[in-house]
Amino acid sequence: MDATDTKNKLARSISAEQLQEFLAELAQTPGVDGPMIREKALEKFDLKIGNDSANQFRKEILGGYLERMRKRKELSAAIAEVRQDDSGRTLADAANEELQQQVFEFLAGEPLRLDDDEDLERAEALARIIKSGRSEDRRMIDQLNKRLKDLEEREKETKADLKDNTLSADQRAARMRARFGV
Repeated sequence: MDATDTKNKLARSISAEQLQEFLAELAQTPGVDGPMIREKALEKFDLKIGNDSANQFRKEILGGYLERMRKRKELSAAIAEVRQDDSGRTLADAANEELQQQVFEFLAGEPLRLDDDEDLERAEALARIIKSGRSEDRRMIDQLNKRLKDLEEREKETKADLKDNTLSADQRAARMRARFGV
């Protein structure tokens, strides 16, 4: 939840920078509860808030912050996994997968009403996102097919070199190094 969209007294009473610093601090603090938030608000910002406001802050503002941090951590792990594997996937592929997942979660959570102009605009935007993802998939398939043909051609040339008795072992090795960029 964005602090500008909330009725929470604490979130509205401090600057965006102060809010981010406060949330980061609370995220590192074990056992955060309403009374602790009340005490810290008074101590850090000289702001008196009630129990309801402190509990609302914990549930909505801090809870939303922690959820965003969890999603960022998951995305970072997915990106690290893409960088470590040899599947040919790129960072753009990982970002595309994440975007598709977010679109899916959005659609699953809130049905679109096509008689509503705002929902219709969202549906059109989602369709463009999906179309873009499919175009990327086709491009990737084309790239992989091209790479496969290249490797098949190299394999064919390598087999021919191995059968060619006129080449010395050094000549064969040199050709393979040149062919495979080793």
